Amino acid sequence: MAMAQKDSDIFGGVEIDAKVELMRRRNAARVQKMLDARERTIGIDSDFLAAQCEEKRERAAAEDAETAAYGDYEARIREVVWARERAEAAQGEELKAELKGEWAAHATLRAQAAAEAKISAPVQPDLCGMSAAQKFDGEDHAYVRRQELQGKQVQSWLVQQMEEKAARAGEEHDEDARYALYESFVAAQRGDMERDEAERRARTKAALAAANVDDAAKRAARLAGTAADVAALERAEVSARLYDPSLIETTSTAKSRLGDHRYRPDHFKGLAREQVRDIIASNEAIIAANKLAKEEGKDADVDYDNSQAELLRLAHEDEEQHQATVRRAAMEHAEELLAMRDVEREKIRKSKEDRFGYIQGGYLDGFGTSCR
Repeated sequence: MAMAQKDSDIFGGVEIDAKVELMRRRNAARVQKMLDARERTIGIDSDFLAAQCEEKRERAAAEDAETAAYGDYEARIREVVWARERAEAAQGEELKAELKGEWAAHATLRAQAAAEAKISAPVQPDLCGMSAAQKFDGEDHAYVRRQELQGKQVQSWLVQQMEEKAARAGEEHDEDARYALYESFVAAQRGDMERDEAERRARTKAALAAANVDDAAKRAARLAGTAADVAALERAEVSARLYDPSLIETTSTAKSRLGDHRYRPDHFKGLAREQVRDIIASNEAIIAANKLAKEEGKDADVDYDNSQAELLRLAHEDEEQHQATVRRAAMEHAEELLAMRDVEREKIRKSKEDRFGYIQGGYLDGFGTSCR
């Protein structure tokens, strides 16, 4: 048995070694095949690859043929364009030659007409004869004097214009100074009004703050008094619940409200009518007091609200009065500016009217007239 087990182990080991050797040979052959580029295909179909290469060559040949055809087409187009341009240039040269001939003919005609007009032009004795140097009565013998007077008049007019311009500049400067003074006055008045308004608002705010503090103090005092009253009532109620003989049932302290004698709780038959009426009256008094306190609190709140509303109304009235004052001052300022603008426009209009001088009607009456 041990011998058979040993033989099987031996044969099993030989078979495994044979399988390993076969796997090694296959791997070596596969490596050799992969390393040889002529035998390696890498999963590509050679027929499809050849067909694809042939298709690419045909496509390239078609593109080359199309490019050549397009080049021939462009060459023909260029030839046509160049022929058209040469024809137009030749036509233009012919037209220029014709125009030059016409221009030369017209120039010749104009020269001939000018020569004929110059030859046939009559002589004007009034302009070139001896009588042109003569002077007759009625002619302007004071031409030179008049020219001098006109020059002096122009000079005096220029001086007058310069003086008027300087005067206008001085008036404008004075007007600007007055306007600046007016603006400073308005600014000072506005500053005073703003300071007064700030002081008034500060006083109003202080008065409102004092009134609010007073109202708050009164309200706090009222609330404190109400709280003290409530605390006293609560303490009285607690004390009554603890020590009132009519509310406790211990035999040592329980007493009748009708007498000082003691009674046993097991003999207690309830409160008498007078006791019930007293308790009800006490409760009603407490309820009435609470209601009165609430009404007083409401009245106090209403008074506080009324006082605040009155303060707001006074503040609004004061603000409206201030706004009305500001608007009135602005309107007055606008009216003054409009008046100043009208005055300035009137000055400019008069300056434009007086800018240019004029010649009086009798200045040219003494000049004579010439027969020529």
